[in-house]
Amino acid sequence: MPLNPYTEAARRAIAAHLPELLPVSREQDDGSLLVELQSPSGRQFWLSTSGDEITVGFDLHHGHFGSPLDPDAEDDVAQATAYIRNLMSGRYRIAVWKRGERFVMSETIEGDSVPPVESRSWVERRLLRSCSVELYGW
Repeated sequence: MPLNPYTEAARRAIAAHLPELLPVSREQDDGSLLVELQSPSGRQFWLSTSGDEITVGFDLHHGHFGSPLDPDAEDDVAQATAYIRNLMSGRYRIAVWKRGERFVMSETIEGDSVPPVESRSWVERRLLRSCSVELYGW
């Protein structure tokens, strides 16, 4: 299946902003694009254009850039590029919260500054009770 119009525009934007990702990109059966690679730390990184939005994943965490309700591939890729560059530079890291070996939640943080559980909403305090956190970097 040929690439859908959103993905065609996203591919052009990726070529302009993140050209190093194009060689590891693959066209998908649904007309989207998937980029997968292993980071130097051994964690899996991926980017997808499925659903007329950019989704960026790193290990157990992922984030969405743009909205399928008002898709703008150039702007979505620009937002994702800033996030990816911060992740690759070490400015952003991923905090993965687990209870034992069970995944509870993940979040993007700056550097090593995990917000303390006590400073969170009551819902998060309850959710994170008895959890440990691991930091994953590029």
